[in-house]
Amino acid sequence: MRSRRFGKKATVIAVLLGVMLVAGIAFAAWTATGSGSGSAKAGSSTPVVVEGAAPTSSLYPDGPAADVSVKVTNNNPFPVTVSALDLDSTFGTNGYSASDAGCNTSSLHYTNQTVSQAIPANSSHTFDLSGAISMDNTAVDACQGNTFQIGLTAVAASS
Repeated sequence: MRSRRFGKKATVIAVLLGVMLVAGIAFAAWTATGSGSGSAKAGSSTPVVVEGAAPTSSLYPDGPAADVSVKVTNNNPFPVTVSALDLDSTFGTNGYSASDAGCNTSSLHYTNQTVSQAIPANSSHTFDLSGAISMDNTAVDACQGNTFQIGLTAVAASS
């Protein structure tokens, strides 16, 4: 009787071990690893566009500083943050031009502006730079009624 019982246990254990061995071989046969490489390409940014907007105040010799209004357009497919709007001294005469060539733009004084404005992808923002420009007492009569263009550079980075 004992041998029969031992025989059943041995048979059950042998079958279980056989199943585990076959399962282990089947699992190992389907496992595979590998390595290789992929690729990605970075796009290029386009410069933001800076253009004058309608002025919100007027200049007078030795008068209070006036506002400068400027529109910055982000044509990139990603948002940018503008951190500064600085005078571009390569524009016009030392950064300025006047609608009347007889106006001495040397009488104008722009203060570089520190800003922090996020502009979403493919959109624009208009800045009203309070008290950013002044005119000193050397302005000649030809400056009266002029619209001044101010060369500005926007400092922007992806955000």
